[in-house]
Amino acid sequence: MDPSEFTKVLEQISGIDAEKTAAQFALYYDMLIETNQKYNLTRITEVEEAYLKHFYDSIIPILKFKTSIFQSDMRICDVGTGAGFPGVPLKIIYPDVKLTLLDSSQKKLQFLKELTDKLHLTNVDFVWQRAEEFGQGEGREKYDLVVSRAVANLRVLSEYCLPLVRKGGYFLAYKGKNGDQEMIEAKDLIKTLGGNVKQELLIDLKQDDDSRSLFLIKKNTITPRKFPRSNSQIKASMKGYHAK
Repeated sequence: MDPSEFTKVLEQISGIDAEKTAAQFALYYDMLIETNQKYNLTRITEVEEAYLKHFYDSIIPILKFKTSIFQSDMRICDVGTGAGFPGVPLKIIYPDVKLTLLDSSQKKLQFLKELTDKLHLTNVDFVWQRAEEFGQGEGREKYDLVVSRAVANLRVLSEYCLPLVRKGGYFLAYKGKNGDQEMIEAKDLIKTLGGNVKQELLIDLKQDDDSRSLFLIKKNTITPRKFPRSNSQIKASMKGYHAK
């Protein structure tokens, strides 16, 4: 997907200036590539692949979900944000949301601070912490929407993310082509954590036989206090299940 094709995609989204928004994504790409030469942010650097697998991939829920889950003043947390995906693209489209970018890498968070300053994005918080610690602390049941992209197996990811979601909010998991198998293994734990799967989508990215599974999970009840467990306990609980 080249930048002009991506601009046409942006034109499908109501309420935004597609040309202005496309310029923000172009700046994002330029800064990503420049910084990636100093330290590793992504293995995807070719322009068409980056626009498809980073930018388009991040905004798929806006384009494909039947009912929008995005509201102008909502609180969103991106867990394991890395180079900012999907949180920063969502923030570019919806600049009024309050965004928290959570990662265990200081270098990546420093890049994101510089990026969001250049993009003139406000109401962005940067948290240098492990997800399981944040979920037992100040982030617990604070967010209207928690997003995460391919950070871990869905069982693990659900335990990282659902404790951060307020009752009535949503967890949006971006997974790869094996997402269905991961969901089979994760469903019981998702229910224990207070979640219920509302929508599932399989998207063909039309490149390298790549596909994306999206799972929208609603938080119906408060997560039991013992979750999220420690990292070692979470890893131990994965014995007998498929790895990422």
